[in-house]
Amino acid sequence: MQRDEITEREYWAIRARELGQAIGEHDWDMTKMIARMRQSDPNSVVRPEMQHVIRLARAAGIKIGVLSNEFELFYGGEIAKRIDVMRGMDAVIDATHTKILKPDLRAYTLALEALQCDAREVLFVDDQFRNIAGAIRAGLQAQFFDLRDINGNVAAIAARLKLTL
Repeated sequence: MQRDEITEREYWAIRARELGQAIGEHDWDMTKMIARMRQSDPNSVVRPEMQHVIRLARAAGIKIGVLSNEFELFYGGEIAKRIDVMRGMDAVIDATHTKILKPDLRAYTLALEALQCDAREVLFVDDQFRNIAGAIRAGLQAQFFDLRDINGNVAAIAARLKLTL
C-alpha cells in the first residue's frame, strides 16, 4: 500500500481476513474486524491525549476537521455517530462518500473548502508518510504522527498550534 501497489481498502481487507483466520473465523471484513476490536466503546478509537488537544484547540477558536480515507466504511455509520470527538467538528471529509482518497490532491482541496481555510493556515496530521507528502504538495503545513511516541507527537502538535498542555 505504501508503494501504491494496492489500495488502502485492499490492504485492510487483507489484514481483516488474516486476523479473522488467525482466530478461526474465516468471514472477517473490515467492519467485522473493527467491531470486534473496539467492542461496544467506539470512543476507544480516539486517544485521550488527542481528545485533550482537540478540546484545547476548539477553546482557542481553532477550526478542527477530519480528512479520512473511508472512515464510515471502515467503522460503520452507527459507530461513527457515537464517537464523541466527532461531534462539533468544523468539517468531516470522508472518502466513503467522496470516493477521493488521500494522498490525492483533490481530497485536501475538499477539506480546505469545507473548513474555509487557506492551505497555509492548516496543520495536517497523519500517521502515514504518503498522506503527509500529499498534504505538503497541497501546500498545507504537516505533522507526521509517529504512533511509537504518542505523547511526543501530541506535544509537537500542541506546540505548532501554540497551545499549552
